[in-house]
Amino acid sequence: MVVNEVLLQGKVAGLNTVEDTKVYEFAAIDHFDIKTGNYIVNGKKLKNLSKVSTRTNFNETAFFFPQLRTDQNGEITIEFKIPESLTRFKMLGFAHTKDLRNTVVSKELITQKQFAISANTPRYFREGDTIRLNAKLNNLSGKKLKGHAALQVHDALTGKPINLLMLGRGANEMQKFALADNGGVVLQWPLVIPAGLSAVTYKVVAESGKYSDGEEMTIPVLPNSMLVTETMAINIRGNSTKTFNMDKLLQSRKSSSIRSQSYTLEFTSNPAWYAIQSLPYLMEYPFECAEQTFSRFYANSFASQIINSSPKIGEVFKQWKELDGGNALLSNLEKNQQLKSVLLEETPWIANAANESDRKKRLGVLFDLNRMSSELKRNFDKLEQMQKPNGAFPWFTG
Repeated sequence: MVVNEVLLQGKVAGLNTVEDTKVYEFAAIDHFDIKTGNYIVNGKKLKNLSKVSTRTNFNETAFFFPQLRTDQNGEITIEFKIPESLTRFKMLGFAHTKDLRNTVVSKELITQKQFAISANTPRYFREGDTIRLNAKLNNLSGKKLKGHAALQVHDALTGKPINLLMLGRGANEMQKFALADNGGVVLQWPLVIPAGLSAVTYKVVAESGKYSDGEEMTIPVLPNSMLVTETMAINIRGNSTKTFNMDKLLQSRKSSSIRSQSYTLEFTSNPAWYAIQSLPYLMEYPFECAEQTFSRFYANSFASQIINSSPKIGEVFKQWKELDGGNALLSNLEKNQQLKSVLLEETPWIANAANESDRKKRLGVLFDLNRMSSELKRNFDKLEQMQKPNGAFPWFTG
């Protein structure tokens, strides 16, 4: 279930937030005809800006070439494709010879256009946000320019156009502009972010005669809530019937702020599987302290005992590796089609799903007898070296 949290209703740095309790109507979706690319405002067809190309590559690192070699003339040719951000890039170069003579070069690369539009957007939206999306137009063409600019918004998952514009605040998808030579102007679109969206893709475009520019980017929409998972252990003996009451689930229907996310029933005839799936966590402790070294030793000892007493378990791992090209190792959460959205990549429960999948993938390695024997000896020798004459163990060696 998902519980609304008032503490999550914060502001995003660099974003102008409109605080208003007035209820506004939404504009009709047919402001933009996706088939013809025409904008329809108040029944009138406006300029078609659908053919304006947009910039989509905003990588912060343009290139990294670690092993360049000079030709016979001592020269290096670097070929690269610059990202489409309109900004300054700092180029750093380090060169050295076989006898360790070296030098450093530092240059600035500027990416710009004679006519450009750039939106000032946050890293993410939250459900219920009411904002003004600002886009700045710059004119370096050497003359005055007049034209039109437009904003398009699509559902990032389905690709369908959606309208987030708020009426009553000059909310037209198409706006006119006039730019002085070497001047700039800021255009605004008031938006309301509704609940139920996982991510939105915006496209802001502008055109003036032979000059045009556009920018396209996807922004996740985070829920204004937090995930709360309620669990209940159910133990039933074979050939028997038992009734369980999930009181918290029944009581959740009385709350106006709780909305149910999913209901999952997981069962196994052998609870030892849950212990087995936790072993990779102990195996992958990153430090060489006494506590974690012992945990690795314990996990390998436990796994050796299981595989020696139940050889069928090893056969199950082999089947997992071969079934569906390895898809059987995927977490049940990750195989759920509801988790395809960009948003869920930013939420804790998808991280839990990834950890669950990783644990299953590591089981095949964990239950390899040769590897377990080697790890047991290595960790035992490590603990033996760390132990003090009085029998105590230090945290770290040294």
